[in-house]
Amino acid sequence: PQSVSDAVLGGIDGCITTHGKFEHAFGYYVARIQFQKQPGHWSAFWINGPGIHKVGTEGRDGAEIDIMEKPWLDDRVTHNVHWDGYGKDHKHDGTRVEVPGIMEGFHTFGLWWRPDEYIFYVDGKETWRTKKGICQMPEYILLSDEIGKWGGDITKAKLPDQSLVDYV
Repeated sequence: PQSVSDAVLGGIDGCITTHGKFEHAFGYYVARIQFQKQPGHWSAFWINGPGIHKVGTEGRDGAEIDIMEKPWLDDRVTHNVHWDGYGKDHKHDGTRVEVPGIMEGFHTFGLWWRPDEYIFYVDGKETWRTKKGICQMPEYILLSDEIGKWGGDITKAKLPDQSLVDYV
């Protein structure tokens, strides 16, 4: 981008991924995260793989599993599962949960990925479960912080600002 406004319109993403280093199916995934304090961020802890673009197997060959997405500066977080690509065949299941005090200090976000179900946790407490879009293939982990788009207007932020990850 040529300017901050170009970045806001197009979105910029800082991301750490295990792609090509650690790809796994099933098990318990957890990260301890402290959120940003200013508008304009869309922080996420998620799992994905190349099979997300395959259509017709209800996610068995690949799904985007959003363990946590946080574009808001309030007590909400969202958990989502996407499968069958991002086009006309796209399918989705998800929820928003309120976690009082989530903007203060560090919190853990977990996923128990079972062969027949996803179970989501915040601070060790179950917040949502679904049996939709259950991937059966190894996928990789991502920790990202996107600027612009869903996270709001970064030009209104008092910078510097950051989201922090203690461990995964």
